[in-house]
Amino acid sequence: MTKLINSKAFSLFICLIVYIISIAAAWYSTSFFNNEKSLLITALVADVVATAVVFLFSVVFKNASLYDPYWSMAPPFIIGYWIFNTHSDFSIVSVLIFLVTLFWSIRLTLNWVRGWRGLSHEDWRYIKLREDNPSIYPLINFTGIHLFPTIIVFICLIPAYYAIIKAEPNLNIIIILGAVLCVASTIIAFIADEQMRAFRSKSMESGCMERGLWKYSRHPNYLGEILFWLGIWIMAMGVDLNNWWTLFGWIALTLMFVFISIPMMEKRSLSKRADYANLMSRVPMLFKFW
Repeated sequence: MTKLINSKAFSLFICLIVYIISIAAAWYSTSFFNNEKSLLITALVADVVATAVVFLFSVVFKNASLYDPYWSMAPPFIIGYWIFNTHSDFSIVSVLIFLVTLFWSIRLTLNWVRGWRGLSHEDWRYIKLREDNPSIYPLINFTGIHLFPTIIVFICLIPAYYAIIKAEPNLNIIIILGAVLCVASTIIAFIADEQMRAFRSKSMESGCMERGLWKYSRHPNYLGEILFWLGIWIMAMGVDLNNWWTLFGWIALTLMFVFISIPMMEKRSLSKRADYANLMSRVPMLFKFW
């Protein structure tokens, strides 16, 4: 059994089965709990149900990293659900939102697949949370590691929801600019990850990465993620300027990265790399002046 657990192919197969079950549970929940007045609420319930299923399997396999691809896999399914239940004839705006999200999803999911070593490997952040809070870790695992990111991503999708239900068949410059930003930011994140992967493959992990995009930002991959969700909001603005208030999802995501995710990573880097403090003084966190 240990040999299977250490097998990446077997681990990915288990992960696939887990996600098929979670999707099936989410789909069933839409018929069991169907808010006819709001596809938004129905999708939220389904999203939480799917998250709970992944959480249960992460407990069974004692590996919270089973949840990691959920961040990138859930949005296309949610957007697809909204489109199929909103329009008899798909609007070009809705299709464009789906396509840029699918492009982002495939890129980020494949990056996770390449980096995950299997069920024997768990994100260091989860291990630290377990070691620092053993008595309440089950609660932290469900609420902090699983449910909180699910809610963050869902509220980032709210602009897409309002754009889809109000979508007109014609494009405009704002929608196009938002779509271009989504694609460009996904490419930025891809390039950043590939540059870091190449850097690490040369056994230079003890040093600090300050090449390519990493010369201008300490976290260009996070910058790409932040810009992607900003692009989704801009597309929604192109559909209806009254959607401005949905920016709160992007704000919440940005705050999570700036005050939780990035500080955790940088604290670890400071403890492992003596020259990281000097890097922080030279290179901005995300971009110039930030």
